Amino acid sequence: MGSDQPTASGFKRSVVNAHILLSAAQARGMPPAQVLANCSLSGDALRSQTSLISAGDELQMIRNILARQPLDSGIGLAVGSRYHLAAFGVWGFALANSATVGEAAQLSLAHSAMTFAFCQLSIEEHGDRVHWYFDDADVPDDLKVVIIEREMVALGMVAHDLLGASFEALEIWFNYPEPSHAELYRKYFNGPLRFSAPRSGFVLPRSLLFQPLQVPDEVLKAAESSGIRNEQPAITDRVRSVLLANMKELPSMEAVAEELSMTVRTLRRKLEGEGVSYRQLVDEVRCDQARLLLENTAMSTDEIAQRLSYADASSFSQAFRRLTGTSPAAYRQAKRRS
Repeated sequence: MGSDQPTASGFKRSVVNAHILLSAAQARGMPPAQVLANCSLSGDALRSQTSLISAGDELQMIRNILARQPLDSGIGLAVGSRYHLAAFGVWGFALANSATVGEAAQLSLAHSAMTFAFCQLSIEEHGDRVHWYFDDADVPDDLKVVIIEREMVALGMVAHDLLGASFEALEIWFNYPEPSHAELYRKYFNGPLRFSAPRSGFVLPRSLLFQPLQVPDEVLKAAESSGIRNEQPAITDRVRSVLLANMKELPSMEAVAEELSMTVRTLRRKLEGEGVSYRQLVDEVRCDQARLLLENTAMSTDEIAQRLSYADASSFSQAFRRLTGTSPAAYRQAKRRS
């Protein structure tokens, strides 16, 4: 059951993530204005349950919180504990209606852009064990630990909702040295902790994949209610999610239409109705991902070109200049100066 889904960090994300960050910060006495400093979020966007926010704004919110709530306060763990199935609307309702843990896991990997994940999620089977990895290659260095904490705790919370009880991992891996607040980890994780591991993630018994879900009635009702409130995303957002989940090998319009259970003609008509073409969406997704990688990683243009499915660095550079009016190198230099 191997899977290798690219990270969701390069594009729009659910406003739910902003709500949870604001709530966690306010619980520690931090006013919203401080959390939202240097962000472009509008009041209307925050009030809507279906709004999408930029990855850059969410990362800025996390940095603002860390400036006043240091990592060793356990803020990353606390934020993760606020995630529950009902927070994810239609996606959460779909997870709750999966037959088994394995089916829910595959659904979450296929649609990770609709979740809380900045990390690249993947599942690998190793004999009688399953490794659920959280790879942070695309996460800014200064936020790696807090985002790993948030995402791994959040997965545990969602799993609790799906199973009706906490699950115990065989091992829980973290790819960084034991932090000064490691004792807090035992409050949020159920299983032996291993720091300075090769990767971050959960080591689970393979048998767990075949375990039927036991979603409590109150959780199922909450997920259903949330799914009804959060209307079907616009077709442009659904296409973006499919593209984002396949950045290493961008799908054709035909493949995207099949993924969305419609004909190419219907997809084209729906996109035209929202004033955009498939080609434009591909350009937008690639450009947003490229900006984030240039701003937050040391990846070369060759590496970024490969990550975004360009033929070579020259093709990437030409496309980036066409879309932004500047070269990748100049864009990176300008961001470092600002």
